[in-house]
Amino acid sequence: MAPTSVDTMHTAVRKTLDSLENIVKRECAGYQPIHIHKWSALQKLGVADKQFVAFGNDANDMTMFQHAIHSVMIGNYAELASFAAERVPLEEDYETIRKLLRL
Repeated sequence: MAPTSVDTMHTAVRKTLDSLENIVKRECAGYQPIHIHKWSALQKLGVADKQFVAFGNDANDMTMFQHAIHSVMIGNYAELASFAAERVPLEEDYETIRKLLRL
């Protein structure tokens, strides 16, 4: 039996999904190309390893945290915590964030 257009489309979608990194958080799922992340973007901008401070709150910050001289996790994301040098809890008031922005 010859493949239908639906079979062809399903195969193409499956190939595309297999080439993407799956990031799932809460009720959301996100996909990004493998090896394309915030650290790779910083490299393209000429930022060197261990020459920047990183702030982040999600799985897509892991590689950036690994290459930062110092990393600060905003909020509480368990998978990112082991890569963070310190944590700023995210609460209903954003006073801590405001203080950081004034630095």
